[in-house]
Amino acid sequence: MSYLWIAALALWLAASRSDRAPGAPSAVSKPAPPANLSFPDEPLPPGSYAELARRSASGELPTPAELAAFRADLAARRTMPPATLALLREAAKTRLDHMDALRIGIDSVSLVSNEAVAIVAIAPTIVAAFSRLSAGKEPIAPRPDLGHASNYLYMLNGEVPDPERVRGLETYL
Repeated sequence: MSYLWIAALALWLAASRSDRAPGAPSAVSKPAPPANLSFPDEPLPPGSYAELARRSASGELPTPAELAAFRADLAARRTMPPATLALLREAAKTRLDHMDALRIGIDSVSLVSNEAVAIVAIAPTIVAAFSRLSAGKEPIAPRPDLGHASNYLYMLNGEVPDPERVRGLETYL
């Protein structure tokens, strides 16, 4: 699953929740994606997941200082709320579809934040945790010292990935 798609979905979901307090029930229908969320007709320039996710929000590639701040913000928000982990445990027990588990997990993030960056940061944690729980393993906590793609690969198997694997995932994203 492409993380750029997850970033776009996260931004749309966050925009649809911006008028709700954390924990408030969601509306029955979601609004259309915001007008400022666009998908370019031409391929995106090469860049990391963080650069492209930041571009999805602002329409422009970030400056080095903006990118460093965005990466730090993502890393600080990767940990799942306890309620999210509990929901994922139950979803794995019932062998729920992975996309349904991702939807449930992302929806539960609103218990702690309605900000798009929180959803973008936690989506890989949800995917990795559910993957491990579905295989009968315990989730691995995120590491703030790793980049976004590196951290995701680490949470899948507990080993810091080699640079080639990270570059491969960044290229795919």
